[in-house]
Amino acid sequence: GQILVLKHAEITEGTDFNTVHLVFEDAKGNEIYARTASKAIENSVRRLLNNGLNNGKKFRLCVSTTSNKFHTKTYVFVSPSVCEKVK
Repeated sequence: GQILVLKHAEITEGTDFNTVHLVFEDAKGNEIYARTASKAIENSVRRLLNNGLNNGKKFRLCVSTTSNKFHTKTYVFVSPSVCEKVK
């Protein structure tokens, strides 16, 4: 597992579905941009926004990496215990 820091998030409301836009930072300080329509991620992001995300508060998230069908690196959210084991 790898820890990414969620720095910023926005939810764009659409007629058929909402889109969640995320900005992460990795351990080297590189910014990673992501977008999803997952309802579970949207609900989690709404809770984080209510807890201070975008108002100076950042959150650590544990991810695992995999390769998708286009052979590019893909991040998958995993349980925090996966990152704790790696430390």
